[in-house]
Amino acid sequence: MKIDRSLLERLLTGCPLGRPLHLFDSLGSTSDECKRLAEQGAPEGTLVLTWEQTQGRGQFERTWLSPPGAGLYLSVLLRPEGPPSSTAAISGAVARSVADALRQAGVKAVRVAVPNDVLAGERKIAGVLVEPRVGSRRIDFAVVGIGVNLGQSPGDWAAVELRRPATSCSMEGVRLTVEAAAASILKALAAGLGSTAGGKPAQEGESHDEQGTHPEHLGA
Repeated sequence: MKIDRSLLERLLTGCPLGRPLHLFDSLGSTSDECKRLAEQGAPEGTLVLTWEQTQGRGQFERTWLSPPGAGLYLSVLLRPEGPPSSTAAISGAVARSVADALRQAGVKAVRVAVPNDVLAGERKIAGVLVEPRVGSRRIDFAVVGIGVNLGQSPGDWAAVELRRPATSCSMEGVRLTVEAAAASILKALAAGLGSTAGGKPAQEGESHDEQGTHPEHLGA
């Protein structure tokens, strides 16, 4: 196993998100696997994390570039108590939490580009995709997919036509392991959603550095 389970479990101590923990060396899509687990009754906080994604996707089914060990590829299960209209608030809370975690790690000029992109300066460093399963009047569950560029270099995107210039933590002068990035983002997300994992998301405007723009896929 390329991801250190024991280290990640220690880093997640006290966090309401991240358990049960499902780790993979390679997986088609963390969100598809998380959705499968949700349909089987998995509890809120269930985490799916992989070293490599082969069929990752972003907003509008855009391809999610997920080379081995170069980024953070995770999905976490939420079971929020709210109407379908609360999906946008959840997505905003997740994006702000990712930005907060990267900012705390030392990445400069981090901001959220509404609704689901996280930028360092003018370059995309992370993306968020919230996929809810909606019942008659409420969200049954929501799968939150998060991708962060950790160790890519400019050459990794040389053969890819990008909709927005991309960057990574290493390109911004910050070294983050998969385990450290996952733990810091999940802790920030738990705080951003409230005192419990499925708490009420922070309202728009409670965080800063937001700017309207097109939703775009991580690194695409």
